[in-house]
Amino acid sequence: MIKKLIRGIGVMTACLFLFPFSVLAAEKSVTLSESDGGVQAFVELPSEEEVNPVTSLQMEFQVEITQGDAKQAKAEFHFHEALTSSVKEYRYHPDTGILTIYISGKDNLFSDKMLSEQRLALGELSLSTEDALGVKANISVVDDSYRFVSDQGTDVETESINAPGYVEVAVGNGGVEPTPTPDPEEPTPTPGPGEDPSPTPDPEGEPTPTPGEGGGITPSPSPDGGESSVPSITPESGNNSGTQSGANNTSGQNVTGLGTQQAAAKTGDEMQPVLYLSVAVVAVLAMVFMGSIQRRKRR
Repeated sequence: MIKKLIRGIGVMTACLFLFPFSVLAAEKSVTLSESDGGVQAFVELPSEEEVNPVTSLQMEFQVEITQGDAKQAKAEFHFHEALTSSVKEYRYHPDTGILTIYISGKDNLFSDKMLSEQRLALGELSLSTEDALGVKANISVVDDSYRFVSDQGTDVETESINAPGYVEVAVGNGGVEPTPTPDPEEPTPTPGPGEDPSPTPDPEGEPTPTPGEGGGITPSPSPDGGESSVPSITPESGNNSGTQSGANNTSGQNVTGLGTQQAAAKTGDEMQPVLYLSVAVVAVLAMVFMGSIQRRKRR
C-alpha cells in the first residue's frame, strides 16, 4: 500500500514538472522582419503539433516615433494576399501610436492553404510622412494583445504569445537634417615631364617698338642663320645704294642707338618754342638797330 502511494506521488510530481514544458513547447510566437519603410508580421506555429482552428484574430502593434514629426507620421497595414477572410481591417491611433489589426471570417487561419511552413503571414506595417526630413520609429508587438476566436465557439480568448523586441524603421532621412557635403577642392595642376613649372621672364625685356616699313623693325640675324627675337633698325628704301656701316653691330647697340635718336627727337620738339622766341627777339633788335642808324644819318 505504501509502495503504491509513493509510486503515485512520483507520477504526479513528474507530470507537474513536464506540464509547463509541454505548454511552452506548444506556444505560438510572432516575428517581425524589417522591410522597406516598415515591417513584415508573421505568426509562427509550433512545429509538428496540431493547432486548434482559429477563424478570427486580433493583434496590436506599438509604433513609437523616435525622430521626426510624429503628427505628420502615418502608419498603415497591408494584409497579405493569402488571407481569404472576409474581414480584414486595421485602426491606427496617432495619439497613442497603437495600430490594431482585425481578421475574421469562416475560413480557418491555420489551415494548410493559409500557412507556409507553419507560418501565417499577416501582412506589412508601413510608415509614411509628409515631412521632408522623414521619420524614424520603433515597432513592436504589444504584450498580451493576441486574441482569437476558435471555430467551435464565439468567445474571444486571449493567448500568451512570444513576441520579439522592437524593430527600428527609418523613412527618408530618418527625421534628421542631412549634413552638407563640402565642395571638393580643385586639384593643383602638376607639370608633366619636361614642362617648366613656372614661366621664366625674358632677361632683355620687351623690345621697344619702332616705325615699320621705310625704316621699320626687322629681326637681327642670329649666328646660326635663324632670326633673333631682338629687333634692329633697317635703313629706308632710298638709301639702299649706300653701304650699311652698322650691319655688324650687335643687337644691344642697335637698341641703344634707337633710344638716343628718340631722345634727340623729343628734345628737338621741346626746343622749338624757344627757338621761335629767340628769332623774334633778334628780329626786333635788328629793326631797332636799323632805325637808330637811319636817324643818325638824317642828323
